[in-house]
Amino acid sequence: MSTPNRNSDNDMRTTRIAIISFAVLVVVIAALFFGTFASVVEIWRTTDAFTHGFFVVPLVLFLIWRERDRIARAPVQPSWLGVAALFGLSLLWWLGSRLDVRVLFHAAAVLSLPAAVVAAFGLPIAAIIRFPLLFMVFAVPAGEFLIPVLIDSTARLTVGSLSVLGIPVYQDGRFFFVPSGSYEVAKACSGLKFLIATLMLAILVAHIYFRRLWKSVMLVAFAIVAAVLANGLRATTVVLLLHFTDLDIADGPDHRFVGWIMYALLIVAMIWIAARFQDDIDSPRGAGNGALAPSPPAKGLRVALFAMLGLIVGPVFESLTRPASPDLDTGLGAHDFRAARMAPNAAASRQDMDMPIDHRRGQTMMGAS
Repeated sequence: MSTPNRNSDNDMRTTRIAIISFAVLVVVIAALFFGTFASVVEIWRTTDAFTHGFFVVPLVLFLIWRERDRIARAPVQPSWLGVAALFGLSLLWWLGSRLDVRVLFHAAAVLSLPAAVVAAFGLPIAAIIRFPLLFMVFAVPAGEFLIPVLIDSTARLTVGSLSVLGIPVYQDGRFFFVPSGSYEVAKACSGLKFLIATLMLAILVAHIYFRRLWKSVMLVAFAIVAAVLANGLRATTVVLLLHFTDLDIADGPDHRFVGWIMYALLIVAMIWIAARFQDDIDSPRGAGNGALAPSPPAKGLRVALFAMLGLIVGPVFESLTRPASPDLDTGLGAHDFRAARMAPNAAASRQDMDMPIDHRRGQTMMGAS
């Protein structure tokens, strides 16, 4: 008669150890990669294209909270796969710091948090909250490589729209000329923030409304195409306002108003489509196997220990392989803190705006992306 009680006690000990292990791993990750996280937050704060990053963590926590009942029923099984992931991400952070590729060490630091969940709690629980864990990818400030493609797309869409409307236009690469003036479709008009924010919202809406993968893929594809087209329409609208009126929207809230109207219409359309074709939201997503027994408490301790060892590999390699230079002699997180200083400042963030440059009267027209 005492066996069930002993099993229950072991289960509770395994759960407590998992919670404590995860908390310790989070502290270790924060300490080792403090400078990297500071760099990420600084980019969120100063670069318009990545301000959505501030919403990612609250959304992840909310999505995990929604699954709390299923999590409570799932077995705790600390996973060596999580340890291997932390080891690999630590090496990726070191590689990014050595190559000075910011997106690599940003991604490694951010994704180490979901990997810590897998290590401490195991695959059954990670499977239940796989969407919010993967959603953490949007916290990584990445996507600037798309800017040239987006610029070219915006230029073609704007020039094409003006031609359809009967306005004489001549294009020379990223420059185009109309009777009222000349315009340059530069980085300011890429609409990167518009695209990333729309993509993030589309994936979130698809998760909430759909269970079938093909529906999610269709909605995300629609959102990407619509975001690119809407950005071209936004640039066209601004050019038309400047062409036919004396409005000065080079500064102030007017240029933002045009963009927010387009974005709001796209959001409404996307949510309407998702609600119109939603799946049965009561159908399960494939919960963890509650029939599995929790792991022995001792395994949780071993996994946590090796997870911490795996985490420090990258920073130790970084310290050992750092070039001998007085500027870099700041301890284990030297490159980490240097990365934070490399983050864009507020003045540079204005280059992430999304209006074409207006060469009328020598003025430059900019708008928030």
